[in-house]
Amino acid sequence: MRFWLTWAKPADLDFMAVDTVTCSPVQEIELVHVESEWEFALENAEAIAAFWQERRAEKPALFNGAVLVTRDLELSGGVLRGETFQTDFASFYAWIWWGCPDQSVVNLFSSAVIMGADRSVVFGKMGDHTANAGRVYPPGGSLDPNDILPDGRVDLVGSVRRELYEETGLDARRARGGGMTLHRSGQKCSLACTFRFENGANTLAQQIRASLKAQEEPELEDVVVIRELKEMPVDVMPDWSQSICYHALKG
Repeated sequence: MRFWLTWAKPADLDFMAVDTVTCSPVQEIELVHVESEWEFALENAEAIAAFWQERRAEKPALFNGAVLVTRDLELSGGVLRGETFQTDFASFYAWIWWGCPDQSVVNLFSSAVIMGADRSVVFGKMGDHTANAGRVYPPGGSLDPNDILPDGRVDLVGSVRRELYEETGLDARRARGGGMTLHRSGQKCSLACTFRFENGANTLAQQIRASLKAQEEPELEDVVVIRELKEMPVDVMPDWSQSICYHALKG
């Protein structure tokens, strides 16, 4: 697996936990889906079932749907390549919870960087009923079978456009694309797609909050407008989310 353009954290940004995050520009995506079993899930089926029962007891809203896990991920010459296979969310969640013991796979997901005309960004705050309650990061989500195209390719960009609309009510067609970057922290790999809207960040935040009120069970509890680095709520932002925010504001 090859990633490039690691960056050194400036001395005045010691409050940020992004020393191990890599950021790489992406021009093209060649991600394909294959039919395959996951040895980790098969070998740990009993423990995963017990784990899932515990998590469901804590958060009954958790749903054991189908998700896509990625392997053989490589970024070379601006082209992101890899293949996905399907598993259930319980196995995927256990893998993450237990520290990603199977290092042959990664959690590849897409993130929608909402940027206002004032160059501020709008991140989401996850709801209490979700697996990542209280965490702040861009709208997005795990890949699932809906992201598989008829020819077997996996549509990462289509996934983030859909997640953006489902979570915030914002339509990516009303924004200008601002490029793609891959942010990797350990086995977590987020493809950040920037969407530049004509409205300012505060107006976008108001629109999103109105959409959240209309949703029956929104994933987001609220949104956070970040205008400069010192406004980042780093205590509730994963390192990859901090990296996305840093590069969006500095880009």
